[in-house]
Amino acid sequence: FRSNLQGTLNHSELTISNRKKGQRRYTAWRVLGVSAASLNSLVGGPFRLFEEGKIDVEVSDDWELEESADINMDWKLRITDGKAALPDAIPGLLKPFAEGIVERINEKNEPWEIGFTLNMSESQFRGSASLDAKQIWGDSLPSILEALADEFGFSRDAVKEGADKIFGGLKRLMESRNAEGEEPKE
Repeated sequence: FRSNLQGTLNHSELTISNRKKGQRRYTAWRVLGVSAASLNSLVGGPFRLFEEGKIDVEVSDDWELEESADINMDWKLRITDGKAALPDAIPGLLKPFAEGIVERINEKNEPWEIGFTLNMSESQFRGSASLDAKQIWGDSLPSILEALADEFGFSRDAVKEGADKIFGGLKRLMESRNAEGEEPKE
């Protein structure tokens, strides 16, 4: 992402531009009218919900060149003719929330927009081959949930409380599985 690029991504215009000012670095990338199916397979994360439609994606980030940088990313999505379905591999605890989101997405007849901000550490990107790597989407979930709650008229507090319960349950489940698999202590 530290180079300038103009090209196509699955037949959609892709532009990546970079600039610097002193120790600050700025990157902007956008892809216009990319098929939802392409983002589903290439990026993953929340894009796994989309099966049909076209999505304009604009992402801008800024960070300061230091030993370890914090990266501030602004995401803006415009969805046209978007149709969604639950992914096969969705955790059961997330299913009720995801079903509500899928239902609301499928009710949209006009193009709609959603935006959110992510603040991440550069170390989360090291060695990553894609945006789906290194728990990036898991770390960005609170911002995405807030944006979805706002877009679809859910209470932010209710969504946060539900997500806390879901992830608390998942954590306890994983901890219990790990405890069951441990070697007996002498």
